[in-house]
Amino acid sequence: GVDLLSDVLLNATMPEKAIAREKEIQIAAIQQENEQLTAVARNILRQALFPQHPYALRGTGSVESIKGLTQRD
Repeated sequence: GVDLLSDVLLNATMPEKAIAREKEIQIAAIQQENEQLTAVARNILRQALFPQHPYALRGTGSVESIKGLTQRD
């Protein structure tokens, strides 16, 4: 039981097609958020309040960070 669970957790894989599809979904969500005035204002405020701190970053990441993800990640 424990060996199987540890194998699943340590050696989990996701097919490239599934990763590509999920990346598309996440990028679309980020782009949609970029079109919402309140979301843009919130992101600007967070960056102003917390410069050089992880709090300034979006929880969803950026289009660039999502594009950079690979199967190894």
